[in-house]
Amino acid sequence: MQPILSYSALALSVTCFVSFSWAIVRLFYGSAGVGSRMTLLGAMGILCSITQITLIVLTRTGCWRMASALVLYVVALGLFWWAVPQAARVRLNIAFTKATPVALLVEGPYAYVRHPFYASYLLYWVAGAFISGWLWTSVLVMGWFYFTAMRQEEESFGLSPLAARYEAYRRKTGALLPVLHVSRRK
Repeated sequence: MQPILSYSALALSVTCFVSFSWAIVRLFYGSAGVGSRMTLLGAMGILCSITQITLIVLTRTGCWRMASALVLYVVALGLFWWAVPQAARVRLNIAFTKATPVALLVEGPYAYVRHPFYASYLLYWVAGAFISGWLWTSVLVMGWFYFTAMRQEEESFGLSPLAARYEAYRRKTGALLPVLHVSRRK
């Protein structure tokens, strides 16, 4: 059972890495080229992904941890590819671009979370951390980049003609996790 889980984790990790790399090159728009923070994010992503893939091959992990990682990889890929068609319609800016947002996405996964791509990426890193405890550092490092980019993007929306619509959207939609609306009985 262990080799099947390990090979599956390896295949899913590589699929995530290739999918995310494709998005950087083909899906997102860099209005004034790729800045130094995006270059650093890309370099750290490559380094952390190579580490993750290497540790999948070298680490013997318990079946429940490996199975948990597989579920997280599948959810990461599902969320990522669910968000792609919406993003492709409007050519979203690449992370750390200072361009003014021109569209507000509220359909598909965007109806549930404001940043489905970042949520997907974080699930990928957490999946790797389930396989090897060493990879929690990747979650922290890459998460810092994503939170910094999210903050910048949300500030850009606040300064754009979409500010009022974005604020209403922000109040009812979670950044990375869906908001559970609990109705109160009177």
